[in-house]
Amino acid sequence: MSKTFIVSDVFGLTDCLEEFSDYFPESIIVDPYDGQKHHFLNEEEAYGYFMQNCGIEGYTDVLLSAIGSDGCGSRIIAFSAGASAAWNISDKFTDIAEIVCFYGSRIRDNADIKPLCPVKLIFPAYEKSFDVSALSEKLKRRINVTVERIVYLHGFMNRLSVNFDETGYLKYLNHLTHTDHS
Repeated sequence: MSKTFIVSDVFGLTDCLEEFSDYFPESIIVDPYDGQKHHFLNEEEAYGYFMQNCGIEGYTDVLLSAIGSDGCGSRIIAFSAGASAAWNISDKFTDIAEIVCFYGSRIRDNADIKPLCPVKLIFPAYEKSFDVSALSEKLKRRINVTVERIVYLHGFMNRLSVNFDETGYLKYLNHLTHTDHS
């Protein structure tokens, strides 16, 4: 069975992310804090800490290092900052089976990347920092890219987010665990 890399958002390694990863045999959690758990009060605190201590480019390097030569046939499921990092490496691997990016808002900073492996971008209904429709339109024409706009908001897959949505979480968990990616 191939590996699944679960790439965290700015909260990093959390109990709920570990619970999520339990659904995927051979899963490896990648987080920006070297496996050290933090207990942030809210998303703003987590984001500030992330930007001060890692940033998207640093996180991209962390993800590249975690995958190393294990990319062949593996799957990446990534969230927010992790999704942006996963997008950043999508032009470096031809042998990754699939990258699924949930609400990677900083993808907009590297929108010219041309993935060499299949990437599914799941964008929220709305982002206050950019025009989701315009970015979706630009990226959905790209080879190896599929774009899905959803009714949920940024963070809907994270129980620690104010935008967590149980219905959306269960829907996508079901989809991710019942789709053959071998």
